[in-house]
Amino acid sequence: MNLQVENMSSTSEGVYVTHQRSKQRNDKQDTRFVVPRAGSYAGILEEYLHNIKSTLSKTTGRLLWTGRSDLFVNTPLGKNSIADVPHFMAGYLKKDDVKAFTFHSYRRSAATAAADTGATAAQLTDFFGWKNPSMTTEYISTSKMAVNNMASLLVPEKSGENIKPSVGNNQQEDEDDKDSKDPTKLSHKKNVFIITNFSGTMNFN
Repeated sequence: MNLQVENMSSTSEGVYVTHQRSKQRNDKQDTRFVVPRAGSYAGILEEYLHNIKSTLSKTTGRLLWTGRSDLFVNTPLGKNSIADVPHFMAGYLKKDDVKAFTFHSYRRSAATAAADTGATAAQLTDFFGWKNPSMTTEYISTSKMAVNNMASLLVPEKSGENIKPSVGNNQQEDEDDKDSKDPTKLSHKKNVFIITNFSGTMNFN
């Protein structure tokens, strides 16, 4: 990602960043994303931009410069230092094996967050530049929204009511009634298993 100072623009929504599409894209068109005001993220970027402009007089050209103590110096931030950023963040978040975290971790985290909040397959494919749309399946099918939606379809509307266990393989109803009194009871007849709990039953064939 070729980030340039002149390609940062502040708006009421946040700081818009124009950049060349990632290596996954066949085209070389520019695209944009926004660093939002929510969470003060735009403010952090704006403070950084103010500092390099006032300290280093950098109003165009490369975005990332070396910081020492409380000031910036006229030395571009090297690729090794940039590569250490994910390690630093993983350590700050107390993750295990911090060296395993790379900038691709940001990409996966962003795709996961987008899927969790309802991004469509088309939106994910376009934004992240995947050549194969099936890549979205990994994120959408396991997203919080997909999992919660499926749970809402499986759980009855009135989940607070006592739900009578289902009867399988011609089991006698009186036997099931007896078992259902114990919420931890696992009864089995032939190849049908019935787990009774506070919200209902789950059948495993």
